[in-house]
Formats: sequence, C-alpha cells, structure tokens
Amino acid sequence: SMEEKATKRTTTLVEQVRKSWMGKRVIRTAKALLVLGAGGCVLTYAGLRAASQVATGKPNFFLDFDVDDVLVEETTDGNFLDKILAGDRKMLNLRDAIDAINEAKADKRCSSLVLRSSGQTQEGNAWLAGLASTATMQEIRAAIKNFTSEKPSVASFSTFGELGTSNGLQAYTLATACEKVTCAPTGHLSITGYATRAPFFKEFLDKWKIQLTVLQRKEYKNALNNLSESGYTRGHKEATEHLLETIFEQCVGDIANSLKVTKSEVTNAIDDGIVPASAALEAKLIHEVCHTQKVLDRAGGEKRAVSLYRYAKALRARKALDQIHAFPMKFLRGMATPDGGEEDGAVALVTLQGAILNGTSDSAHVIESTTATKLLRKIPSSMPRVKAVVLRVDSPGGSVVGSDEIWAAVSDLQEKEIPVVVSMGNVAASGGDYISAPPA
Repeated sequence: SMEEKATKRTTTLVEQVRKSWMGKRVIRTAKALLVLGAGGCVLTYAGLRAASQVATGKPNFFLDFDVDDVLVEETTDGNFLDKILAGDRKMLNLRDAIDAINEAKADKRCSSLVLRSSGQTQEGNAWLAGLASTATMQEIRAAIKNFTSEKPSVASFSTFGELGTSNGLQAYTLATACEKVTCAPTGHLSITGYATRAPFFKEFLDKWKIQLTVLQRKEYKNALNNLSESGYTRGHKEATEHLLETIFEQCVGDIANSLKVTKSEVTNAIDDGIVPASAALEAKLIHEVCHTQKVLDRAGGEKRAVSLYRYAKALRARKALDQIHAFPMKFLRGMATPDGGEEDGAVALVTLQGAILNGTSDSAHVIESTTATKLLRKIPSSMPRVKAVVLRVDSPGGSVVGSDEIWAAVSDLQEKEIPVVVSMGNVAASGGDYISAPPA
C-alpha cells in the first residue's frame, strides 16, 4: 500500500542519515550531551548533599554569627557592583539568615549562639548604624530573641560605636537580644540619640540662574526639597523629627525590655554620652568585660563553630534535597502539581524591593511594574495551592503609574478572596506605601 511504501522510504532515509558522517556526528553529540546532562545532575545532587552536611560532623556545635563576615540583605540578587562593594564579606539573604537562626533553635546539635563584631559601623555592616536599615536589624534581633528563649546566646562586641565618631545604638540594640553582652576592655558604649542633616542647593542654583520646576503634592512630599528649598520647611522638619523619634523610641524600648529596666534608665545612660566598658559593667549595661576570643573559647572554640552563613546554605541545600526526594512519590500518587508542590494550601511570598518603575528595566534592585503585575495576576490561575500572599515591600517609591498598576493587581487578589498581608522592610514610602495599602 501507499502507506507501507511511505514508511519504508522514511525508514530508508533515516538509515542513510544515521550512517552518513553528519548523522554519526549528530548521534555522537547527542550521546555526549545526554552524558553531560546526567553528569551535571549527579554533580548538582552531590553538591547539594555535601552542602547539606556542613554541621553533621559537629554534634555539639555553636552557631557563629560574625557580623563583620556576612552581609545580610533583603535579597542577594543584586548586580556585579553590589558584590564588589560587599568586598570579602559573604552575602546572605535576610530570609535565609532568619530561617537559619530559627532552625538552629530547634536543632538538638546546636548548643548556643555567639553574635560578634569588631564594632565597625561602615560599609558591609552599615545596617548596624544606618537608619535606612533599622528594619533589617529588628528582624534579626527578633530571631535571636526567639533563639535565646530556649538556648544560651552571647553578644561579644569590641565596642559599640567609637569615641563619638559613630553611633552604636543599633548595634547595642541588636546585642541586647542575647542572654549576655560583653565588650572589650578598651571598648565603650558610644550610644547616642539620632540626628540627621541635609544639604540644600537652592541658593547655589539661584546664583547660577538655574530654574528648577518641582511638582510637589502636599507639604510632606519632600524628596526634592534639597533642590527647591534653602532649608528645612515645617513639614520636612516635622516628618524627619517624627521618623528619628520613632526609631529611637523603638530601640530604647527593646533595650529596656531585654535588660529589665525602665526606659528612663536607658535614656539616662544615653544622655551620659560615651560610657567606658568598665562603667557600663558597673551600670549593668553589659555583663562582662573581655575580648571576643575568650567568648569563642568558652563556646567550644573553632572546632565546634559553624558560621551562620554555612549553616544557612546547608539548610537551603537540605530543603532542595527534600523536594527532590519527595517528588517521585508525589508524582506516582498523582499529587504533583505544575509548581512542584502538594495539594495542601501554601502561602506565597512576593518580595518587592527597590524603586518602582513603569514597565520593565535591566537595572538591579528595582521593581518593574510589568513583571510584578504579571506575577501577582498569575497566582490565582497558575498557583491553585496558594491560599494567601505575603507582600514584602522595601521601596522608597517611584513611578505613580507603575505603583497604581501593582496596587490594582494586589486589589484583584483580594477581590478573588486571596488574603494579602503586607510586611514592610526598611522603607515603604510614597509608591511603596501606595502598593502596601489596597482597599480592605
């Protein structure tokens, strides 16, 4: 029949191609790619297993959180420049850092936690001093406080601030989450209130006859006041003072709660200015005056130390292995879903960090309205397991149009009876506040 003849011709053609030099090369290449692919999978799996077993050889280890060694960021998917600026410090996602501390609390092999730092407050650990990173400090502090509720913890800082050149208030606030706080003999508590200053260029621009057109909505929208004003306006000053006072009160409250003293006692210590380590010990602001090495030796020394970074990476690798191991059985039971999970409900975490742009962009640390909107609108149809969404917002604002597009997508989720909970990071201003406040 014609069908049999067509089949025979096709078989003959395939055989001729297979036997030709080109066909042989294609087959060899395909085999090589198959082997390489399988080999790559094996290597990846072996790498995950090796990473997940970081702490298994240390049955009684302590979690070593060296603030000078690890840079904790909201996300670690920044550009190449971010990694250069981090220097020798390892970059760790905030969520991974918190998960690692929480896991260590439940890990029977983990005996304690040591939080340590030289007390420097610039570059890699600026989140211990910068107002713009207060929320990061507070998130980590809460995790350490939770750990301390069941296991011993020690904060060992060489100093908290230095001779008035840097403010150690946030570093000290973090340290007091631990059960015990130590300071080096030559260190001190240089903890002060918050202050800020801003340059104003209006007179400079007027001198050079440069006219600047600024569109401002109400008196508290002060992003461009540095260019349009000669000094702080009433609204600008009021907003800035309120921000500083609020953060200061939060730090004082956390310290007082941990030390079991009144807020006035904490503010009195701050009003005293620079407090040497010996005086801080007498005032019961710290528990011991000693060098960090002594604290590490007591905890078990280098042989029993597992860094927070390595432990966090091990935890992430273990989670990946658990998914790999569980998937075959889920698939055989017909429980696997397109997003790789089970049929049970899940909570989606959507992180929106950076300036808000309308459309798309190749820049790092920005929120693309198009990308964010597509993701949020995709959840109801493509992710049926998701029963709620946590929106993590860390943004100073940006495009009004882009903010409105994201706001509409968040509102649509709520209309489809998917609850949205907003978790604000270091900043949620202007457009960042806009997308955080959809109609209830």
